[in-house]
Amino acid sequence: MVPRDVTTAQYASLRLSRDIYDNFHSCEVIHYQDFIDGGYSMAKVRENGKILTQNKNYIVQDGDILTFKRTKQGKATSTSFDEPEQSGSNVGKKKHSK
Repeated sequence: MVPRDVTTAQYASLRLSRDIYDNFHSCEVIHYQDFIDGGYSMAKVRENGKILTQNKNYIVQDGDILTFKRTKQGKATSTSFDEPEQSGSNVGKKKHSK
């Protein structure tokens, strides 16, 4: 077991999904203060160049916001969830973006 104060990015991904852990590619890291300074906007944080790409050995710091990238069939992808639709046909289904 990895001690709490030295959690790697890949180990942190295991808390969300075994699939993300097994297919971990990299992660984007945003420090919480940069997110606040960017007006709580991911677009602003990206514009300001405050998003760092890290590998699986990155040591997660208190206040980090992580977006995990994973490999699937030889391609790097990130995982997000669709917004629920009124019909309910796609509620909670994952979508993969490049």
